[in-house]
Amino acid sequence: MKKICLLLLIGISACTKSNQAKLKSEIVEVEAQFNMMAREKGIAEAFRYFAAPDAALNRENKLIIGKDSIFQYTAKRTSSDIELNWKPTHVVMSESGDLASSYGYYSFNKKGSRDTLRGVFHTVWQRQADGSWKYIWD
Repeated sequence: MKKICLLLLIGISACTKSNQAKLKSEIVEVEAQFNMMAREKGIAEAFRYFAAPDAALNRENKLIIGKDSIFQYTAKRTSSDIELNWKPTHVVMSESGDLASSYGYYSFNKKGSRDTLRGVFHTVWQRQADGSWKYIWD
């Protein structure tokens, strides 16, 4: 009986680790989709699309809260000649699988310019009722 219980616990642990890896790969993929949309449709549109309804941005020591406010803020501060690229280097997933945190490096410059601003980003993601991931903090 003890052997059966031990095998069940090992199996559950393996499933949990496997599920965690799958969920983390979903975040890496949604980050890639987010970045691609920013390049193809513009930064403001991408930041609005991937935002949860009550998402918050921390910019210039201020909080911008809500999809529409985020769109207005990013639309005023970006233009079509801006290139923003990022990729997560680390993803942490909650045990419940409904919250994730990603961080990595970004680069920001005007197209054709050699002057590139580089930095670190941190995003908190929340699984929505429809199964999609939306950021709640950036």
